[in-house]
Amino acid sequence: MKAKDLKELLEQFNNVVKVEPLRPVTSFVEMFCTNGVFRIGCTNGYSKVVGTLLDDKELGNVVLDRTQLLKLLKLTTKENITLTKKDSYVEFKGNGKYKLEIQKDELGGDIALNLAMPKLENGIYYEIEEIKDIFNRNSIAVFDGDDHGRFKQYYSSDGIVVTTDSNVVCTTNGALPAKGMSKDLMQMISKLPNNFSFAQVEQGVRINCEDMEIYVMQDAIDEFPIEMVSPFCSTSIFDSKITIDKSELMQAIKRQDLFIKSWQNHACLLTLEDNHAIITNEDKNVEEDIECTVEGNKYSRLVFSTTKALSILRTLNPTITLYACNKCLGFQDSQSLYVLSLINSPHS
Repeated sequence: MKAKDLKELLEQFNNVVKVEPLRPVTSFVEMFCTNGVFRIGCTNGYSKVVGTLLDDKELGNVVLDRTQLLKLLKLTTKENITLTKKDSYVEFKGNGKYKLEIQKDELGGDIALNLAMPKLENGIYYEIEEIKDIFNRNSIAVFDGDDHGRFKQYYSSDGIVVTTDSNVVCTTNGALPAKGMSKDLMQMISKLPNNFSFAQVEQGVRINCEDMEIYVMQDAIDEFPIEMVSPFCSTSIFDSKITIDKSELMQAIKRQDLFIKSWQNHACLLTLEDNHAIITNEDKNVEEDIECTVEGNKYSRLVFSTTKALSILRTLNPTITLYACNKCLGFQDSQSLYVLSLINSPHS
């Protein structure tokens, strides 16, 4: 087989099943043959991924050290390699001949990872670029703590995807393969190399992507509290609309951030007047005046997190609209709306 093909497949496996030092099963890679097709795969106990490399080839079921095999492939400069099963090792022939030890259990018996699974035939087809865009846009507003499990997901319904971390609510146009998807599952899917098919199965999901078959066990996700979040999924809560240059706003916030002392929170103050947005801070050693168009109410000293605001602005397209009310700011482009809660003071 080609060394490049096997190396790329193992690298893709790392996006599904990471090697975890405290979980020995993740360090294994199994090679096996089903119906005359040579396959290779790995698992962490609740997710598994299997790739197809060659037809009509059989090595016999063997389990190898996954990290060692990948490192050897990365150092191999020969285009083609040969794998041959011996009594206690697999001979890897590339730049030279190398003995890859067949892994055994504690009692010296064979290890079987039981990775075989049928090809996903009836999954729904999705384009990976759309999923990646949703993941990248919404990832800054996914709850990441130990509690509040209802918020640790991407919620998809009625043509929008909603996430929140209690400080930011993000609403993006689009749809996901399932109504509720965990952060880990979304991250894994976003790293797939190409378009894919998806199906929900008992106790999890199945994915087919090119020559890879993936199963991910997923516990039932608590219902996302969309009724609580829905008021922040549109611009109707705002009474001020500001047309402003995204780049100018970002640069002004960045410059203001330079004057934040190490013990202070990264926050600044926004004042909205006729045709002006004024950026300053509590210490009053910075003031920038940005020309803009302000429609609706004018506001003085709206305090917001510069860290959150910059993360949002980096994600948005070049053309944006800014919104304001006495509780939050809104940042919107053609695909997403971010609602950022205001804070009581720069030092809170």
